[in-house]
Amino acid sequence: MVTSLLSTDDLRQARALVEESGLSFEPPCQDLVGIFEAGRLVAVGARQGRVLKMLAVAASRQGSTLLDEVVTELVGRGFQD
Repeated sequence: MVTSLLSTDDLRQARALVEESGLSFEPPCQDLVGIFEAGRLVAVGARQGRVLKMLAVAASRQGSTLLDEVVTELVGRGFQD
């Protein structure tokens, strides 16, 4: 389930996952969302206006549908603006 990342711990985990994936954590963003499994963030993505950024999936979960779920959520939120 895709959820908004709002807490300090959520942001810490998001930054770590993005940077572990070789990307830069680039605030600000209008929406920052992710998917947790067993309390661990395994997918993350952000949206600033019409731009999707910081899309990352944990190495152990690559090849799954997690990225699709994150992108679908972010695009849907973009249409709400």
